[in-house]
Amino acid sequence: MYWILAGISLGFAILTKWLPALLVLPLLFIVLHHRKEHSFLNNAGRLLLMLGIAVIVFAPWQFYIHNRFPVEADWESTYNFKHLFIQLEGHEKPWYYFFIRISTHYGELIWGVILWFAYDAYRKKWPLRHCFLLSWFIMPFIFFTLAQTKMPAYMIIGAPPLFIMTGVALLHLIELLKSRKEIDQFKYSLTIILIAALFLLPLRFTIERLKPLEPSFAQTLPAIEDLKDYSSHPTLNKKTVILNYPYPIQGMFYTDAVFYDFGTDQKTIDSLHSHNYHIIDFKNQSRLASALED
Repeated sequence: MYWILAGISLGFAILTKWLPALLVLPLLFIVLHHRKEHSFLNNAGRLLLMLGIAVIVFAPWQFYIHNRFPVEADWESTYNFKHLFIQLEGHEKPWYYFFIRISTHYGELIWGVILWFAYDAYRKKWPLRHCFLLSWFIMPFIFFTLAQTKMPAYMIIGAPPLFIMTGVALLHLIELLKSRKEIDQFKYSLTIILIAALFLLPLRFTIERLKPLEPSFAQTLPAIEDLKDYSSHPTLNKKTVILNYPYPIQGMFYTDAVFYDFGTDQKTIDSLHSHNYHIIDFKNQSRLASALED
């Protein structure tokens, strides 16, 4: 019964986040293998049952969209697959992109935490909790590093094990502080610095990203008023595409036109022209009025 419920949950996860949800299967195999309660074939059978139930849950939706919207569904499926082999949507990132991004999101000490946790796993002869958490992070990290299209949110699936590993590291450092009599002053001070850094380095990125001291919203007000003034302009209809506009969401909220905050190549522009789209490049413009007059 539990495996049927697990399969239903996996099916819902696939419907929500698609195939990355299959990470559950190898992680469950690690748990079953460490417990050694059943044979390899028995464990594999349980996972196959779980996968089969998941297919029963998510397959009807795939069947429906490919029959009801065959062109759109085939295009989306093919486009999703291309993310593995082609750098799409301007996400031309180097192979080490996630090495840098993870350091930014979780603090520069996060790789030290991961290495310490791996060493601790080796020292304790690879207990289940260590193998589980390391695998939870390493498998998606390798997969998305090999994928050609790299986006910041891809590795969110690996956030929970990083948080847990950081928490374990903090508890270890706090235990060192409690045994102050057993460590010298230098090690005591270094431990204090490491604890503070594990908290402050990720917090620093949060502050940098939010930019609380910059009047970012106030800067958008002139653009919003500009959009309101020209919202009924005949040019800003559904067949108009405006490129390099700094506030595309606001642009599409107040008008019928399509806005992008980046440009595109001439081949795409020619294709849009062939489909009777009017293209406006906002680059080097300060107000919407000047762009519409060009």
